[in-house]
Amino acid sequence: MAKTFLKNRAANTSGKLNTSLADIDRQAQERSHRLIEGMKQAQGKRNA
Repeated sequence: MAKTFLKNRAANTSGKLNTSLADIDRQAQERSHRLIEGMKQAQGKRNA
């Protein structure tokens, strides 16, 4: 019974962890995109 509990707990934790990591990855990609776009705009203003 204890082994089953630990296996189920590990599976639940892994599912939540994967979901959290996917969300963090998505946020990081969005922030990176905004940063790069801001840098492009700043560069364009300096060259104008």
